[in-house]
Amino acid sequence: MNYELVKFVNGSLELEVNVSPTEETIWMDKDQIGLLFGRDRTVISRHIKNLFSDHELDKNQVCAKNARTGTDGKSYIIDYYNLDVIIAIGYRVKSPNASIFRKWASNVLREYLLKGYVINENRSLLTNENYLNLINKVNFIDNRLIKLENEKNYFPTTIIVEDNKVFDAVAYLSDIISKAKESIVLIDLYSDLKTLNTLKVKSKNVYLHIITSSKNKITEFDATSFNNEYGSLAISINDSYHDRYLIIDNLIFYHLGTSINYLGKKFSQIDKIEDDDVKELLRKRIDEQKQKGCWSHN
Repeated sequence: MNYELVKFVNGSLELEVNVSPTEETIWMDKDQIGLLFGRDRTVISRHIKNLFSDHELDKNQVCAKNARTGTDGKSYIIDYYNLDVIIAIGYRVKSPNASIFRKWASNVLREYLLKGYVINENRSLLTNENYLNLINKVNFIDNRLIKLENEKNYFPTTIIVEDNKVFDAVAYLSDIISKAKESIVLIDLYSDLKTLNTLKVKSKNVYLHIITSSKNKITEFDATSFNNEYGSLAISINDSYHDRYLIIDNLIFYHLGTSINYLGKKFSQIDKIEDDDVKELLRKRIDEQKQKGCWSHN
């Protein structure tokens, strides 16, 4: 892997990243990605694993191995990940640095392409065709990175939440909730004010229906306050559920290993439901619940 070191600076954050002009990309290892987005290395590793297991990116195309000298003077083989991985992770962890880094990377690669164009054209005849090819290449890089940053349709198949990782757990769930365009249904018998706080990331025009138990801890004051500020909340009572479910736009179904207000306190798992029969059964039960009415709505 041939590259040149270029420093990325944003406030107090300074990172020397590997720019590969010939491959038209930038490479970083897990530690660098973690520093860039302010996340623990284990979080970055988990996101990378999900990117590959969900076949969103091909590991053979976006990962490369390179030798690096450690503080002990020994040489180690390290996995590096290209810009596609970096931008994809930045979006998932919702880091403000994601967009900033994408624009910086695009400008750096453009400069290298232009530099290479000038050098090559000094050695050969200047042609409109060569210049147009360069412009197309620059535009392709910009569009590819913007598409990665703005990808809204990604729903992970499985999310592993480790114990004592409440911040990470909320970030994972918030990422899913924020993608809802029309409706969210949460079936969670232990809903409380913490549950509502997690659901605040939804768009105001997205209808939220919480199905919970008669022993839930959401007060009418809590529900009214949520309605006034975040809009479209309905709550109904049903004590017959044991498991917890999250349904996005009546299309994407998740089984939650624990209640939202306990997520991240102990080891748990969130799984995307693929079985059509299970999804149809849940749809039917939710429709029946709506017909019975809700005690808070807007």
